[in-house]
Amino acid sequence: MRCLAAAELRGATLFWGLALAGCTRFVPVDRLPQAYYQTATPSQDVSGALEVAMRAVKRIRVTGAYDNYRFAPGDQPMEGDLLTPEVLARATETFPSSTSREASAVQVARAGLKITLLTNQHPIQFSDTIVEYQETPEGGAPTGPRPIESVSVLRSQYNMVADSLSVLPFEVLAEDAQADLALLGVVYPADTPPRALSTLRVPMGNSERLSWGSFVYVLGHPGGYDMVTQGIVSDPGRGSSSFFLIDGLWNEGVSGGPILAVRGEDETLEWVGVARAAAGRREQRLVPDREFIPEREERTLYRGRIYIEEVQRILYGISFSVPTAAIRRFTNRSRPRLRDRGWPLPDY
Repeated sequence: MRCLAAAELRGATLFWGLALAGCTRFVPVDRLPQAYYQTATPSQDVSGALEVAMRAVKRIRVTGAYDNYRFAPGDQPMEGDLLTPEVLARATETFPSSTSREASAVQVARAGLKITLLTNQHPIQFSDTIVEYQETPEGGAPTGPRPIESVSVLRSQYNMVADSLSVLPFEVLAEDAQADLALLGVVYPADTPPRALSTLRVPMGNSERLSWGSFVYVLGHPGGYDMVTQGIVSDPGRGSSSFFLIDGLWNEGVSGGPILAVRGEDETLEWVGVARAAAGRREQRLVPDREFIPEREERTLYRGRIYIEEVQRILYGISFSVPTAAIRRFTNRSRPRLRDRGWPLPDY
């Protein structure tokens, strides 16, 4: 019997090792202990659950109609004066205007054709009166009551909830400016398809168990589009009392949309809050006087007046969210009033 040389022995060992490796069955290793809410994208498919949840998220549009009164110099009311009908009648120019806002709302409860929705309070609230004051000369500080340049008075407000099937008016049932939450009521017609009556089936979770890096989905209608986006949570300790932060890139229209987290132990979705708003910062910028901007397109030297204008700059990626702790407190306070009027509301 021939003995194998050392080189042949090494080659045979490598061959059988590779052969055995090709037949080895890999056994998944048990995962390490998970946070209550996962800090990574889920390993299983949740697209079906997100699609069903999106059916309960509606787009709302609120329009405020104003009557505007502009006063001539020398006959202007002053700061602190009562804006009575007699004072407004002194206006030299009157004209109507309107302004609209869009947001998202979650259908949370149903009783027949009556649906209760939850959203933010800020998109549905318009000021009753808006006053603009005359600028002080050379931008100096006012030394007394300021002359009023114009007054805008809210005449009416139109509240609509919409999806791909219908556009219907809604009623504001309850609101809380401090928590930035509101409950809305809409009555659907008898021929409404069951899909449009869907309520959110994702169970309400516990925002106080969010951790740094918790992974979340955000559903809503930014810009009027049906969208789901994602983000991670920062500063989760704020969730027990006010708001927590998400790095999601939010645009106008997503306010009021539900935020869903992924349970660490079984990867099911739970509702942990609603989108509120992106952070902002007020900045000053120089703007030209439009009267001195030439109409021709070629480049020319600007020689007109320059003004300072204050603008709101959105800090995308720094987004505030209302936690479920605040939602529970708000709905518990509102439940007796809604029950008396026949509007449904879940017991969270």
